[in-house]
Amino acid sequence: MKVGRKTSPFVRIAICGQFLVIFSIFPLQLVTAFPEAAIEPFCRDPGVPEHGRRTPSSGLFFESAVARFSCLEGYRLKGASKITCVLFHNGSMGWRPSLKPVCLPDGE
Repeated sequence: MKVGRKTSPFVRIAICGQFLVIFSIFPLQLVTAFPEAAIEPFCRDPGVPEHGRRTPSSGLFFESAVARFSCLEGYRLKGASKITCVLFHNGSMGWRPSLKPVCLPDGE
């Protein structure tokens, strides 16, 4: 856990990934917040497999966006040829299926 600055003798703020956690020592309680700014309204770039291609090759991936993958000649795709950007129940965005494909040499 990366601890931020101490705001008073009784409060400490920590950032854990996308979460802002505020610890209050007096009165004894734990308060957590999921700030709207921490939730990106799009999926992170899924990358391009080594020896492969992705379409679209650039841009932002909003909900329901599809990324398609293929491999260069001499390579074959292992994994999904298509992934979709989805909105999860907690409000975050991610890819389904979550495993990114890879390009393997033919014959492996």
